Amino acid sequence: MEFESFKGTKAVVSESVYQFLRGCCWGAVWGMVTPIYPSSSIEAKREASSGIFKPAPPFKSLRSVPSNALAFGALLGIQRFGCRSMELIRLKQDEWNDAFGVACIFPYYRLFMNTERRFIVHNRAVGSVVVLAVLYANVIA
Repeated sequence: MEFESFKGTKAVVSESVYQFLRGCCWGAVWGMVTPIYPSSSIEAKREASSGIFKPAPPFKSLRSVPSNALAFGALLGIQRFGCRSMELIRLKQDEWNDAFGVACIFPYYRLFMNTERRFIVHNRAVGSVVVLAVLYANVIA
């Protein structure tokens, strides 16, 4: 028996949200061990002025955890949304749906994450949506 997730739009949205949250977890892990300092930190400015890259030790750049978590989460959520939407349209589950989901990431990345300014605005918008969703789920609903 094959798993069928193309039963409706609720399944597409719920899987996309699940993949977003999973991506946030992976991004947070990456942010904890990433060798790159956050762009506004003193270490990054020192690195830029000297021109010599010196990797950050693990758990030294914890300020980059939220940024990486939101970026990974958004990209994985968009991939899953594209993949499952194509599956819903085609009523067929195969690797072409996954390829379409991966192809959806490129325009999203190019539009929202190609410059540092857009990346910051993107992360603030996604973070605000997450906070509003948590507030709605716990306070209003």
